[in-house]
Amino acid sequence: MSVRLQLDGTENQHAQDRLVVAVALILGILSAIALPSLTYDSWAWMVWARELASFALDESGGPVMKPLPVILTAPLAPFGDLGPIAWMSLVRTSYLLTGWIGWRIGLRLGGPAAGAIAAVGLLALPGFFTTAVQGYSEPVFILLSLVAVLCLLDGRAGWALIALSAAGLLRSEEWPILLLVAAWAAATGRVGWKAAVTLAFAPVVIWVGIDWVASGDPMRSLNHAAGGRGRTPGEAIDHLIDDLGPLTVIGAAIASALAIRERNRAIGLMLATGVIWVALIIGKGLAGYPIGARYLIPGAALLMVCAAWGVARVLHTTLRPQLRLATGTLLVCVILSWGAASQFRETVRMASNQVKAGQALDHAIREAGGRKRLGSLSGPTVMANTPLMTELAWRLGVPLRKVTTVWKRHPNDQISAPAVIFIAPAGLTGRISPLPERFSVNRIGSASPWTIYSISDRRATGDRQARLPSRTSAP
Repeated sequence: MSVRLQLDGTENQHAQDRLVVAVALILGILSAIALPSLTYDSWAWMVWARELASFALDESGGPVMKPLPVILTAPLAPFGDLGPIAWMSLVRTSYLLTGWIGWRIGLRLGGPAAGAIAAVGLLALPGFFTTAVQGYSEPVFILLSLVAVLCLLDGRAGWALIALSAAGLLRSEEWPILLLVAAWAAATGRVGWKAAVTLAFAPVVIWVGIDWVASGDPMRSLNHAAGGRGRTPGEAIDHLIDDLGPLTVIGAAIASALAIRERNRAIGLMLATGVIWVALIIGKGLAGYPIGARYLIPGAALLMVCAAWGVARVLHTTLRPQLRLATGTLLVCVILSWGAASQFRETVRMASNQVKAGQALDHAIREAGGRKRLGSLSGPTVMANTPLMTELAWRLGVPLRKVTTVWKRHPNDQISAPAVIFIAPAGLTGRISPLPERFSVNRIGSASPWTIYSISDRRATGDRQARLPSRTSAP
């Protein structure tokens, strides 16, 4: 009888999982079609996917490579904007499913209260909603990481390694964790040594190999991310509290005390992993690497799941059964209002403006004669707005290195003629650098708020001198 009940429970759980995945996928696709607000990094991945499909991958420009989105969307490259829509659908679906997996983990560790707090707390993590709207890789990475946690709790080490191996194609900081889990799984006989070694080193080989072939530098991604002014210890702590959120920090502290008292190994390992991740990111920030809320979210997600368990344990031991549901519901509402409400409006507004700017950019390209005419003009393509450079490369069908930028605040940047210049709203990045007097300017297309100019050397063409506007109106 117990075996029969267990089988029935497993089938019911699988049915629930399939239903939730289907609903999340539909919502993810619909939201991606309605608001395909990819940003600098994600548009670059789409350009590289297109180049990978044509065996002409070129990493000489753009941000840090993320192999997973490039590999997944490369087969869709011949179908135009289907690749960006597919990636955005995956990101949005992953964001929604993160709440479901958080519920599953919390339910298993601490009951319904822990599951509800974990689900809402994860979705309301500072900056997490923004990464989903803007097409960053964090929602996919966090979903894969939490799926690995759930698989480990269920005794499915093989599936956990597969999820962690896929996640390793999104963030290299995860590689040491993957190696440790693979070594443990192989040493305890849960996974064969060949499979463990293959899954552990696949992300490293794929990532380094792509960088080596596409740029000639196997360490390109690591070197590209380095540089810049590092944060002081005080700045790092200030940003840490803001980026993790006080609810995560307080709940994780409660969970730490309870895990030590109860000797809960699962919670202890998750807490340790989350803390190590946060410490690693903070250390990289002090060394000059860029850090922010979205870099800390993977560690914050683990800490939030543990925090949910800790808070649920406190509720269970201190409150009467009649009050637990009411208090848990109140906490869920506080978390939701604290996190999501503060992110939602501004993030959606900015994403909507970005989509409109991209649509206007596409229209401006058509007004200027389309891809072929602009491609026939000699010289580089210059954009005054750095955040939109990669989208311009996608829309023009050119490598990322073909689109450069010149900012007013970077006086050492120079524009060389001949060139094509896209003037964008000054509110995004400020004024462009002034042109040398020997240049002549010819307006070749516009679509508010964009204007496209071609520039040439007057000494070679005999044209009269003209000047670019120092700024344009914001959209």
